[in-house]
Amino acid sequence: MPGRWSEIKQEHVIEAIRRYNENPGDFAPPRNTYLVYDGKEYPAKAIRGMAYQVCFGEKVSHDDFNGGEQTARFFDRLGFSVKKDGKKWTRRRNRRSVATSPAGNTFSLLDWRKLEIEVQRIRLNYLKWFFNFASPSDEIIPGLGCGEGYGLIETHNARSFSAFPCGLGSVYVGGGKGSLRMPFEPCSDLDTETQLLKTSIAHLSRSARADMLSLLNGGDVANAWSMLIDYWWIKLGMHEYAHDVTYEIGREDEEINKTDIRDYVVTTMLCGQSGRVFDEARIDSDKLERFIRHRSIWNRWACCSFECGPIVVGKGGFVSYEQIVDARKAYFSGRSVSNANEAEKREMARASLSDTHEFLAVYSEEPLSLMKTYGGFHQHRAELSAMIADVQQKLNAIIERERLDLPVFTYVPE
Repeated sequence: MPGRWSEIKQEHVIEAIRRYNENPGDFAPPRNTYLVYDGKEYPAKAIRGMAYQVCFGEKVSHDDFNGGEQTARFFDRLGFSVKKDGKKWTRRRNRRSVATSPAGNTFSLLDWRKLEIEVQRIRLNYLKWFFNFASPSDEIIPGLGCGEGYGLIETHNARSFSAFPCGLGSVYVGGGKGSLRMPFEPCSDLDTETQLLKTSIAHLSRSARADMLSLLNGGDVANAWSMLIDYWWIKLGMHEYAHDVTYEIGREDEEINKTDIRDYVVTTMLCGQSGRVFDEARIDSDKLERFIRHRSIWNRWACCSFECGPIVVGKGGFVSYEQIVDARKAYFSGRSVSNANEAEKREMARASLSDTHEFLAVYSEEPLSLMKTYGGFHQHRAELSAMIADVQQKLNAIIERERLDLPVFTYVPE
């Protein structure tokens, strides 16, 4: 039986919570350990036992497993929050006692899932705006081109995304011209969707940033760093890994550039290093605080992922960066990428996460690979419309199935 616990996933726990809400049963009240989900507290051992039944279709006796610390570790592995002895429980890491986190640490597993979904939907929203965009006859923004040759995907510094309503809405070009806006046909449904998405992502990003700073100010540097890696993986890491494929295999920790926070973050993700260890000997926590405070703004810096994806979601719930590290290590054990070309590395990246993620749209494949310019989009707009409808339906299904507090969007451009 002990080995079977590792087969239980987030979706089984969420279903157990749903069943508990419908029928709490006659479980004895917990002594000191509670599972925290969607702002509510649940008896951790009872939910763990119910999750076992959901997964395997058979009951498990409460005498066959322990509550307390063991159950707290079980839920922590799946990314859930746990309260023990009235305080947020956190696994001890790096020989640092971090059994409790500072008050105010409230960014939950549900919030991570919502942030993941919203990032995918802003990518989809960008594609929707193609249909309302009028490519300029002259090059207004340097480097983007004009007419049929206007760049839409993989543009320099994601300038096209920044110029669209779902980005900043304008691009600074200098030379006395200031910030320029591009022409778009109005669409009330798309305008409303865009504003809801931007507001939602901004709120979730601010909440995550507040919790990172709360952890850091409370002396919990390791978990602030771990949370920062999760945030940047959602925003940028998956893009760098599965699209740009700049990842490396077998690079030692001591070889990672730790003199600059951004390089440290990106290289940690690309090399598949654990996000649980922050090298305070190389970079002090003041630099980490400045980076969290000023670089955790969703639509500034590293926006290339919004332009060229992929659109991808965790299977059954949010998948933490540490779970991704484990999946990558298992897949690449005994494999080499030294002679692989770009297409092969992309295939391997997606294969390494096939058990944990579902790729809904891959920009290196048709129809998106044909739409790097406005001319390409114009020729294949019908295929893009069909793809948008399909991806949107799948995202809506996740929102409804997991009861996420997010609006369901129905607008599909034609």
